Amino acid sequence: MSIHASQEIEILRRTLARFVREEVRPLEEEHRLPGDVAPPAELRRRVRMRSHELGLYAADMPREVGGAGLPLAERVVLDTEAFSHETVFFDDLLGGPGGPSSILLACNAEQRSRYLLPLVRGETSTCFALSEPEAGSDASGLRLRAEKRGDRYVLNGSKNIITNAVQCDFAMVFAVTDPARGAMGGITCFLVDAGTPGFSVGRSHTCMGFSGFQGELVFENCELPAGAILGQEGFGLALALDWINANRIKIGAMAAGILVLGLNAGSYGAEIVRGSILAVPRGQIEAAIALNLTPFQRMWRIVLPQAAAAMIPPATNTLIELLKNTSLVSLITIADLTFQGQIIRASTLKSAEVFLLLLALYLALSMVIRTFMRRIEKRYSLSWRPVGGLT
Repeated sequence: MSIHASQEIEILRRTLARFVREEVRPLEEEHRLPGDVAPPAELRRRVRMRSHELGLYAADMPREVGGAGLPLAERVVLDTEAFSHETVFFDDLLGGPGGPSSILLACNAEQRSRYLLPLVRGETSTCFALSEPEAGSDASGLRLRAEKRGDRYVLNGSKNIITNAVQCDFAMVFAVTDPARGAMGGITCFLVDAGTPGFSVGRSHTCMGFSGFQGELVFENCELPAGAILGQEGFGLALALDWINANRIKIGAMAAGILVLGLNAGSYGAEIVRGSILAVPRGQIEAAIALNLTPFQRMWRIVLPQAAAAMIPPATNTLIELLKNTSLVSLITIADLTFQGQIIRASTLKSAEVFLLLLALYLALSMVIRTFMRRIEKRYSLSWRPVGGLT
């Protein structure tokens, strides 16, 4: 296949960029959504369904189930574009871990109608429940048991750090059905509806600064019919590896998209530097030339000291804005503080005290940055003193 994008995928890429710019970002601003906390389920559903209308969501799924039939090599072009935009709906634009995947093509006719088709249309979401507290990277060491009792299976155990666990409509759960066979035919995948007796969502996890996207699933005597099995009994590990391998390819596209996002953000910082350098009076540069200073000496001793004093104020504002909005450049953001505050408020019912504390913490963080940058600004302004005829 050619490495150059086809006309069709280029049209889809531009459609995706316009969708994010004209519809998704305004939606975030309208609801004042923080950049690192999972949005409400209904808003995510709206974005998914609108994306499907535009031919973007689940575009790599076959046409017979409602997708666009894009090959994986073209799907990653869209993934790169999606992650090049700063949006909290990154998993809902095309269908991330909570969206449809090729392993669901193993659904039988009833499962296809009940699970796959609504999922492709963006009406529902799912989660890939493989990781466990004692079996993360080693998928063959699962502990969650699915014991067969008559024509039903009873699940007991837990899953953790599961993306979209909190908001999923159903889960793809991998459990041990035959301990003796283990990974060689002893793991089965089950489709479990949210709200099934014995199936509950445990605590929410915070991963890499994001809150509400990952969580824990708990199974306590959760009874499922044999019709809940995806594919064949004992073939669950093969399905899991198929899902993992496909998503590993998409991780490369995600990294490329984040790189583009970083370059775009960096270009704004570069503009601050460029403007500050151009603001240095031309006469001082010409005087430095007349004094036979080398280009390096002119830049180091004449231009940069004055430019630094000019670029510090806008750089300070940018840093504080990043602190407020995103966790990509900081460990503690106002969104993280607010999310944790909501949890404390719900358990203590002390709204005024909690939010006053949050205000004080954020003010303290901002003041530390502001004081630090002002000292640097003062240092540069004092260190630069025009000499003689240099004005």
